Parts: sequence; C-alpha cells; structure tokens
Amino acid sequence: MSILSEPATKAPWPPLASNDTFNRWPERYPVGKERGESFFTIAKKTGVNAQDLVFYNFRTKNPKEINWYLKNYVGSPDPGPGQQYYGFAGASYDEKTNKGVIFIPRFGNETPDSGNRLGQKVVDNYNKSLRKTPGGLCYEACYARIRQAAGEVAVSVPAFDNRSVFSRLWGSLIAPKKTWLELPEDYRGKGAAGAMVNAGVGTLVESADIWGGKLLPGAVLQTWKVAGDFDRVKDGDSPTSYGHSFIFLNYVYAGGAISGIAIADQGFQNDTVLKKADYGYWVAANLNVSAAP
Repeated sequence: MSILSEPATKAPWPPLASNDTFNRWPERYPVGKERGESFFTIAKKTGVNAQDLVFYNFRTKNPKEINWYLKNYVGSPDPGPGQQYYGFAGASYDEKTNKGVIFIPRFGNETPDSGNRLGQKVVDNYNKSLRKTPGGLCYEACYARIRQAAGEVAVSVPAFDNRSVFSRLWGSLIAPKKTWLELPEDYRGKGAAGAMVNAGVGTLVESADIWGGKLLPGAVLQTWKVAGDFDRVKDGDSPTSYGHSFIFLNYVYAGGAISGIAIADQGFQNDTVLKKADYGYWVAANLNVSAAP
C-alpha cells in the first residue's frame, strides 16, 4: 500500500499569507540537520502549534498527502522499510528552490519597519512565545507585553501601579470618580491608547484610520462593546457592557480589502479575527519609538 497520495489541488510553495486565516507571512526554516527533528520539535522551538504548522505549509491534514509534500516540496528522502511517514532527516537545503525548508507562520509585517522598533519587538516576542494566552485581566496582559518589549529595546515606559495617571488611564480605573475627572479628558476612556499618547510614547489612531489601514504592528487598542460606554467611562461612570484591551498584530484581508485584524490578548479573542462590527467603539495608538539607541 502506498504511503503517498498526490493532492488533487496542490498548495502553493512557499505558502501564501492570503491563504491563512490570520494573514501570517511565511518565515523560511531550514530542516534536516538536527537529530530527531519533527514538526513537533520545530513547533515547540518556534512558538507555534504543531498541527497549525503542518496545515499552514501543506493545507491538508491527510497523512499521505503530507508525505507527498515532504517528498516533493521539502525533498525528504524516502523512509526506510516498514516506515509509514516521511521525516526531515537527509533533506538538503536549497534556497532557490525552497527545498530542505518548511515555513513558520508569523504575525506582523514580513519586512521590519525601523521606525516601529518597539511595536516590532512586541510582535516578535508574541511570535516566539510559548505562552500566548497568559490569562488574567486584558489590560494587564497588554501592559506586560509592552513593558517586556520596551525593556528589550531600551525604551522607557511608565510603571503600572493602579494609582498613577498612566495606570488609571491604561486600565480605565474610574474610581474614585472625583480624581478620575481630573485626568486629561482627551485620554479618559481610551485605555492603553490614551495612556501611551499622554505619556508621549504613542500616536492616537481613531476608528476610521484603524480600519483605513493606519495601524502598525504592536499598536495598543481599546474597544468598548457598546459605543456609548466610551462616553460613560470618560465621564467616570461604569460601562453598561464591557471593554477590551489588546495588541494589534496585523491586518487580515479579503479580496484585497481589510476584513479584520489579528490580535494578541490574554486569551479571550486572540484565536479570532476581529471585525469592525465586533465592538461599537475603537481607538488605538501606534508606538512612538523610531531610531535605535
């Protein structure tokens, strides 16, 4: 019985970002030089899910079709007698033909932007993280990612202590109302976006520009499920529904137009492409750090 099955419709090689739910770009990863190397070991090393890695590369879950791709796309040698699966051992790397490689799905932009080094670092860290859903409060998870990346690129970001102007704006911590109303009105209710702009390390991006393609990878966002809740929170009153704080990773496209965004949060919606209609109010801030120190 053959262990190979040629797919009726062949996946493109390299994979296309446009074929991926999250529009992730393909990062070349040479294979075949490490003993015991497999999709599972590569997935663990690169911060992705093994099943996701296989499907991203070959657009199939059929083991015989996967074998066909490994033989014909990756250039894996035929397995030994009695073996049912192709592996990576013995595959020879050829950059021109993309033999001896697989591709790692990566969020963000394929070409790094030197003018967005903090945001790029936030996304790079997320790509490589083995803990993409840390749990906890959304604004705390968002801050932790910004704080970690800022330390790694020597950028100063205010500490979060639940009491400072920065902290209260970031978490929309409205109590006590009297002192909340003493904070800058332009940034109240805008969460992490308002806090970063008020601290001088962000540029505000309103809803029209968010959905017009103006966000950069690593931007921070604040949304409110009910549009009117933004004004309620800005005025120091509790929202009628809920808000959400998260990191922008990249745009998702359908037919050449923006159809959604890929995000990083605490685990609430980071496995979902967010649409504009998912929230009534949107605001963001691109991170204002350019040239390397």
